[in-house]
Amino acid sequence: MRFFGAVAERSPIPVGLQIAPGYLDAGLSADNLRRLARQHPNIAILKVEMAALDIAALAAATGGAFDIFNGHAGLELPDCLRAGCVGIIPGAECADVLARAYDAAASSLPGGQDEADRLYAEVAPFIVATMASIDRFLIYAKRLAVRRLGLGEDLARLRSPAGSASPAGCRIVDRHTAGLGPYPGTTTRKAFNRRSNGGGRR
Repeated sequence: MRFFGAVAERSPIPVGLQIAPGYLDAGLSADNLRRLARQHPNIAILKVEMAALDIAALAAATGGAFDIFNGHAGLELPDCLRAGCVGIIPGAECADVLARAYDAAASSLPGGQDEADRLYAEVAPFIVATMASIDRFLIYAKRLAVRRLGLGEDLARLRSPAGSASPAGCRIVDRHTAGLGPYPGTTTRKAFNRRSNGGGRR
């Protein structure tokens, strides 16, 4: 708390803290966050890596002191927004679909929430399959992002000591690559299909 307070005192702009209690041994409690917000009003943003139920509890416990964004690869996006998030900070692999889901949820149009749920359902199986661990997410989310962006397959490799992709995992990526298609404007459909076919056998 002293460290974050010292940073906030010297910052001319709003300060955001990343909270990832499920992945780090140490973290700030809701009580500590409330105290920080009282002592340093420019600490006004939280970027969390949490489930929707935990976000709802955090939002209630901090009493609206923060604008809360969730990362977590976009997992549970519609329910995170319902729980009190003002936005989402996903990875690149499905960000285009998740952005459309956010826009639908944030709109005042009839059926916006239903459309957000529908769009999220397109990417939920991949997010759930890969978010079982950080290592798994890095391996397969990066592979999907590389495929959808039309980049070279060699860019999907990770530096040591990261694990490596399995044939079963590559088949999951192949299926979602074909289902989601390329990012708009990144490559032609023909070139994309040429790169994505048989990628799991490399």
